[in-house]
Amino acid sequence: MKISSIIRSVAAMMMVLCVSYNAKAQQKIEDLMQQVMNSKDVKLIYTEQRDPSTHEIVKSSYFFTSTNPELYNKFMAAFKAERPNSIKYSEVDGSVFSITFLMDKNIKQTYSLINEAGKGWSFSTSNKNSSSSSNR
Repeated sequence: MKISSIIRSVAAMMMVLCVSYNAKAQQKIEDLMQQVMNSKDVKLIYTEQRDPSTHEIVKSSYFFTSTNPELYNKFMAAFKAERPNSIKYSEVDGSVFSITFLMDKNIKQTYSLINEAGKGWSFSTSNKNSSSSSNR
């Protein structure tokens, strides 16, 4: 086997490992989101946008609200745990949180959590594929 073939093989394996790591970076938030979406304690809205020429989903989002403080605390714990894996994190007055992950070179996933001071809380997530022709 030539050295160039070995280098290419190692580079390909590294790329696969990086994509796998990025896909798992926000796994705690994703797992909790899937669990909560089936809960009676949340109201859920889902939207998606498709590329007209390919019918590929280029953007999707979930938004839900709840008054369950236990679920809010679980999301806060997940945000804190995943923060080191994010590419962007912001916090406003300890009640508005946003965290973004790079899924691959074209897809960013953003999660937001808002504590509505005694009225409950809201969670949203959206991902956008920036490589689609409808985004150019």
